Amino acid sequence: GAILTGLALSSTLVGILFTLMSFPGAFSNLILGTVGLTVALLVGLIKYSKSKSAYYTNIFKRIAICGGIALVLLVLPKNAWQDFKYRDYPALLEAMKEARAHPENPELWEKVQDERDKMNLKNLDQETK
Repeated sequence: GAILTGLALSSTLVGILFTLMSFPGAFSNLILGTVGLTVALLVGLIKYSKSKSAYYTNIFKRIAICGGIALVLLVLPKNAWQDFKYRDYPALLEAMKEARAHPENPELWEKVQDERDKMNLKNLDQETK
């Protein structure tokens, strides 16, 4: 049970981090981790009803925190996090949406990289002032 819970928590945390960093594979990690946390929660509830151990209350806290964040990220629309993260850079957002719509087009991905470079230069200029 502890190994399953650890694997489910780690998969969920990887999915959360991948979502925040906009990496591919975030959705599948979130789904896999959430399913694993659900199984771990059910097994933990059964064992807790028999033993009333503090170990399971600590597990439930971890499951609630990671599972809650994962559920929020799963319910959000696909680009909601990026829309929030890059709200001050509309050109980058548009380039990213176009590139995701046509992932096989390398020119669109180069445009995304160009917009990111512009964003980074703008941030660097603001930091040096």
